[in-house]
Amino acid sequence: MKKIAKASLIVLSSFILFGCSNSNKETKDSSTINSTKKVNKKKNKDTSESSSQKKVETTSSEKSVKAQVSETSQEQKQEVSQEKSLQGQLEQEAQDKFWEAKSWGWSDQKASAYADGREYVEEQKNNINSDADAVNLAITTYGDNDGDWVWGSMGEVDGGYFIKAISKKSQETTMTGTAKSLVVHYDGSITEN
Repeated sequence: MKKIAKASLIVLSSFILFGCSNSNKETKDSSTINSTKKVNKKKNKDTSESSSQKKVETTSSEKSVKAQVSETSQEQKQEVSQEKSLQGQLEQEAQDKFWEAKSWGWSDQKASAYADGREYVEEQKNNINSDADAVNLAITTYGDNDGDWVWGSMGEVDGGYFIKAISKKSQETTMTGTAKSLVVHYDGSITEN
């Protein structure tokens, strides 16, 4: 725009100088000056129109970009909202299943596994599969009292094996000679009687 203004001034000043040297063409020069001014005004008008068109185009493209960003932002917000809603529903269902399992008398670990849809596998310290396994575990846990106790299985009971230690010394003084009795559970835990 500045370039056009400078060019107009140069053209205008040259016409004025030219007009001063040719006094007989004064009327012609003034009409030329007027036409030059009109041309310059038209150029300025065309330039400002194209500049305003560019501004309108830029503004509309900025609005378009902002609208796209806004739409994307709204879509993302909807997706996050839906995910949170679904997560909340799943958590509520899991909690309902947990309390249902607890009402059956299940342990927290077993109920939690049921609620999460996992298979519950009880932690096994030792896998007790037979009378011999149960007796060996009792011996390693309690010993044999310097060779006085003789360990034996009395059979399978609910959840494990009933194991007794008979004392050789107390057998002479007591009727049964039982030094220790306990239940060795399948998971390797021991309950003393």
